[in-house]
Amino acid sequence: MLSFIIPTYNEESNIGKTIKKIYEYNSNEDFEVHVVDNGSDDNTVAIARSSGATCSVLSSGTIAALRNLGVRKTHGDILIFIDADISLTAMWEQNIKAILDRIRAGERILTGSWYCVPEESTWIESFWFKPLERSPHSHINSGHMIISRKDFEAIGGFDEALETGEDYDISIRAQAKGIKIEDNAKLKVIHEGYPKGLKKFAEREYWHGKGDAVSLTSILASKVAITSVIILALTIVFIFSTTGMLGLYAPVVTFLTIYLLCFASSVYKFRAESAVIILVNSIIFYIYYVSRSASILSRLYAPQHKKRQR
Repeated sequence: MLSFIIPTYNEESNIGKTIKKIYEYNSNEDFEVHVVDNGSDDNTVAIARSSGATCSVLSSGTIAALRNLGVRKTHGDILIFIDADISLTAMWEQNIKAILDRIRAGERILTGSWYCVPEESTWIESFWFKPLERSPHSHINSGHMIISRKDFEAIGGFDEALETGEDYDISIRAQAKGIKIEDNAKLKVIHEGYPKGLKKFAEREYWHGKGDAVSLTSILASKVAITSVIILALTIVFIFSTTGMLGLYAPVVTFLTIYLLCFASSVYKFRAESAVIILVNSIIFYIYYVSRSASILSRLYAPQHKKRQR
C-alpha cells in the first residue's frame, strides 16, 4: 500500500484539490491519505476529512516533525510525501508503476521530482521557477518525495530539529546509507503555491534561509549564505557611499560589484537557459540574496530578543 503524507497549516484553498488529484491518479494502487495539521485556524482539517483523508494534529513542531508523525500514523510499505499545494498529474500516474515496482523489488532509491509551474504562470514563475524544472538537483524536495518505509526508518526519518532544509539533510543521509538519489522528471507534479510576485518570493527565500542560519558552522558551509552576507555588506556600503564620504566612485564600484555577483550567480544557476532569462534572474538574485541575509540576521537577533523577553 502507498501512504500519502501531507503536512498542512491553513491550506483550505489547496488541500481539497490535492487530495482529489491523489484519488484521480491512483486508480490501480491501494493507498491511504493522511494529513498532519500544524494547528490550522481555518477549515483545512474539515476539508481534508471530507475529501477522503485521515487526519492528526500536531500544534507545535517543525514540518519535519509533522512528516515523521504522518509516517507513524500510516501503514503503507511505500511513503509518498507531498505538500498541500501539490497536484499529481496524468503523467505521474503513467510513470509511477515502474518506480513502485523497482522499490518493491528491493532497489534502494529516494525519488520524486522537482515541481512544475502551473500552465497559467506569472512572470516570476516563468523566469525563475520554470527553468528549475530542467536543472539537475542535488537532493529530492520533500514536497514530492518517494521512499520505502524500510529505507526511511533505516535513515532515521526527518531531522525534527531543522525548521527548513530537512529534505536536503535526509537526501545526504540517504546517500550515506547507500540509497540512490533519483530526480525523476517523468513523475510530473504541479506546484500551485509558487510565489506570484516579488514580495511573496522574498518571503519564501527568507523562510528557506533559516536552514542555512542554524549556526555559524552552517553559515560558513553554505555558499549561498556567505554570498548573501557579502551582498548585504556591499549594500550597506553602497547606501553609505551615496553620502559622498567614500569618494566619487565608491557608489559606482559597489553597485557594479553587487550586480556582477548577482549576474555571475544567474549565469551559474541558469547557464543552460537563454540570455534573457539570465539577465532577468540576475536582478531577481539580488532579492534572493537580501532575503536570505535578512533570515541570517533574524537568527542572530532572535536569541537576544528572547532573552530580553524573559
